[in-house]
Amino acid sequence: MSIDGIAVSSNYEVHRAAAKSAGKILKMVVERDGKTVDVAIAPSDEVKVRELDVVEHVGQIGVVAHYQAAVIGVPRQNTPAYAAGLRTGDKVTAVNGRKVDRFIDLTALLSANRGEQVVLTFVRPIPLGGAWDLAVFEPGLATLTPLPRPPDNPNPAEDADARAADVLARAGIESADMYVAFVPEGSSEWKAGLRAGDRITTLDGVPQKLWYAMKEEIRAGADKMHELRWTRLGEPMGGSFQIRKEEWDDELGEHQVRYVFRTDHWMPNAPDAFVPNPSPLTYAIRRGFEETSSVVKFIGVGFLRILQGRVSLSSVSGPITMYDIAGQAGAKGTTYFVWAMALISVNLGLINLLPIPVLDGGHLFFFLVEAVRRRPLSLRVREVASLVGMVVLVALMLVAFKNDVERRWDVIVAQVREIFA
Repeated sequence: MSIDGIAVSSNYEVHRAAAKSAGKILKMVVERDGKTVDVAIAPSDEVKVRELDVVEHVGQIGVVAHYQAAVIGVPRQNTPAYAAGLRTGDKVTAVNGRKVDRFIDLTALLSANRGEQVVLTFVRPIPLGGAWDLAVFEPGLATLTPLPRPPDNPNPAEDADARAADVLARAGIESADMYVAFVPEGSSEWKAGLRAGDRITTLDGVPQKLWYAMKEEIRAGADKMHELRWTRLGEPMGGSFQIRKEEWDDELGEHQVRYVFRTDHWMPNAPDAFVPNPSPLTYAIRRGFEETSSVVKFIGVGFLRILQGRVSLSSVSGPITMYDIAGQAGAKGTTYFVWAMALISVNLGLINLLPIPVLDGGHLFFFLVEAVRRRPLSLRVREVASLVGMVVLVALMLVAFKNDVERRWDVIVAQVREIFA
């Protein structure tokens, strides 16, 4: 609800406040079960390497904006869930006719069960081409009878982690977060023996509870071998792997290196209700200034990198690239299109402020010189400067147009052939 006394109404504001406060204590007021709770937390200091080799220290607190959907994992065969026909990857949609969207709601309902029979409605994804986000869902029903609650623990657990442990022990159901959904054939993980359906338990000897956190650890040690342990229907297994290194030269001629961990899980988010923003106009204006400031900084660093020789002049783009960007953004939706137009407008505005005669930045430079000299520049100096500025501007336009044509040469040739054919 607030951070250091300042009200927040979006996940973006929470992460932005944390990003600027690495290592500092943040005093938060949160709403939990209808009550306000005070929380003090110090964001961890994470080093991020951005585009153009910009290194930033970013504070992170380890929260996400969505709940996990009610997708289950079945770790062993000798469980009530497996006997009822449930399998890892099934998405529960209802318990005894009561709709369920979130895994946390599923655990709450099952942990309250004292051993009575329940009917679970679920859908089972059949991935198309190995892509779990593109799947056909088969509906199903399962009659599940959790084991009775132990006599020494007759009441449902209040803590979420305790409820999840209770459901796992009595029903044989847990979150599918750490279950593998896809392993590329021929990858280092595949050669180590990892397969879809396996449940990852440890990475380099450290127990793993969250897939996202595990991927961050793998990326942090991308250039070394990792020891992975997992279970397959309760049977412990393990192996060593190293994620793949990819190197290439991008369309701007810059050498790129990245490490790829393509093994993935399937843990969709549950639908969430939006939190109303009490001041949408003020929020939009503030976000607009923040986003514009970020873009100005990025473009400024780009100019600096070109002057330093760390970024090639081939990164300069012209009208053809602008047309492509607008088309790609428009295909994604109105929000992306408006953002792309704003980005191009800011870019052109900054170029117009360059100290090149015939541009506004050149006139401002003349004004500055005249203010220092206390008298106007001669007509001859202004004429020569304008001529030089025009030559520089035309040269810049030619470079940009040449880069555009080179990037799309194959497409241009194909279109010309199609026209004349």
